[in-house]
Amino acid sequence: MNEDIYFYDFGFNLLYILPASSKNGGYISVNCDKDFNGNGSAEILFYDTSLKELITDNPTEIFFKWGNFEGFITSYEFAEQHRIMGMSLNGLVHRAVIPLVSAVTDTTENIARRIISSNVKWLTLGNSIGLTEKVTYSTDTYKHCDELLQELFDLDNSGYEITADTSNKKFVFNTKKTAENELILSGGNLNAYNFISDFNGKEIAYNGWYKDSSDTWHKVTNQSKSGVYDISCVLSADNENNAVKELKEKKAAKSITADIKVLQYGIDYDLGDIVKLQNDDFTVKKVITSVNIHQDNGYGVTPTFEEWEE
Repeated sequence: MNEDIYFYDFGFNLLYILPASSKNGGYISVNCDKDFNGNGSAEILFYDTSLKELITDNPTEIFFKWGNFEGFITSYEFAEQHRIMGMSLNGLVHRAVIPLVSAVTDTTENIARRIISSNVKWLTLGNSIGLTEKVTYSTDTYKHCDELLQELFDLDNSGYEITADTSNKKFVFNTKKTAENELILSGGNLNAYNFISDFNGKEIAYNGWYKDSSDTWHKVTNQSKSGVYDISCVLSADNENNAVKELKEKKAAKSITADIKVLQYGIDYDLGDIVKLQNDDFTVKKVITSVNIHQDNGYGVTPTFEEWEE
């Protein structure tokens, strides 16, 4: 792709344009992860003394745009080659802490928009996408806004995206929803290759124990198992509702990555798309939960696919 990287301050003033690699300046490599419902990550390796000095002066007050990835700087490491690390703009709301949320039943979109409108004044609400499924949500402790949003949107498999509108000088919040995509990704269709399947069952549990405010222990269960097949855990929750939510998260982490060719991210497929993945004559529906966008020896995009539950 070899696109320039544009650096801005939080007043939306363009500070610097970093071109593609050269020994006298420019970037060497870029590696970014963009999530459907998460903070993502970014790493840029570069030569450029002027950009190094600019970042040294204001390391926590700079965001950047590279193609269709937008992120901000969280840390740096300057040596013979210079490295900056960061997140996608979704992570900006980690700067805000949200007070207790009383139990409310509504769509995740409506709940999120009210929370942001009341607590994150620097963030502009984009157009509503009209989610219809209602959930009940509450918190029993103060939470960073990104953690709250990700917990909330997990309830209905939706997500969110924060973008920078540099023309109108504002950060914009938009809700994202999953969408059916008729794509069948497979080696046979010549549009996917290098399939890698991952499974991590270290955190899986079927039963959980929690202690309430009177120091009494209780058990919650989401699946009946017996003998050596039964897996229990100790939960941090102190009431049944939170214990049930926490136990639901104690599941195996399964994902598949694949390199995509011919197809273009943002045109042929997007975050939140539900696609058919075909590998070894087995076809299954998966949802695209993140994409890794990278530029090194060449440009590439690698989506991550996770289990899709109807």
